[in-house]
Amino acid sequence: NSHWSFLLSTDASLMYGNTWRDNGDGTFTSIKARKYYSPLDLYLMGFIDKAQVPPMLLIENPEIDPKRLSAIGITIPGTARYVTIDDIIGAEGERVPGPADSQKSFKTAFVFITSPGTFTGSELYGLELVRSGWMTRYSILTDGKGLVQVVPSPVGNIPSNPGVPPTPPPATNPPGMDAGVAWLMSNQKSDGSWQNMAQTDVRDTAEAAATLKNFASAEVNYTAGFQWPAAGVGPD
Repeated sequence: NSHWSFLLSTDASLMYGNTWRDNGDGTFTSIKARKYYSPLDLYLMGFIDKAQVPPMLLIENPEIDPKRLSAIGITIPGTARYVTIDDIIGAEGERVPGPADSQKSFKTAFVFITSPGTFTGSELYGLELVRSGWMTRYSILTDGKGLVQVVPSPVGNIPSNPGVPPTPPPATNPPGMDAGVAWLMSNQKSDGSWQNMAQTDVRDTAEAAATLKNFASAEVNYTAGFQWPAAGVGPD
């Protein structure tokens, strides 16, 4: 009662079921499993309209447990039945709110637990790989319609009220590449790092150094950022 039936062709939904191929002889073969969010998933998540959900094959075979886990390369006998989104809405009602008003952006957090006195800060580099990978993967899974925001920060250092950043004065000239490079160079700290806030110094330094790497005029700044001790390694 929490996952799709093994017998439902779900476009290889992460919520189980399979992608079933009708062999035309009364049998069906599973050819994909647990790779994507299906159109039905995306509708239920509020990301797409009901008109974008195609009819779904549901194999009727009372001898097979519908709670069975997804698997590739399984061939089973059965009778083809097709379920439409209108069938589902007729039984369950429409998704509320609909795709025009549903939430698309989400903030998430990772909780990293260590023994007392063992946290060094370097562990966040590994979490950063997971964080950035998860944001990209979620966007792919939702066909670019969903956004996950994650900022890794040690809990003890999260400001209770960071306030509103000051509004910069309006620029008199259109922004240019040289102005951006000059701004990065002028905002580098004396130790070689860049820092928007204490929790983001590693990320900010890596991003700024990686950008300045492309400009000969900023070679000194790039080198200082690359060698900043807290960064551990320079940007690729």
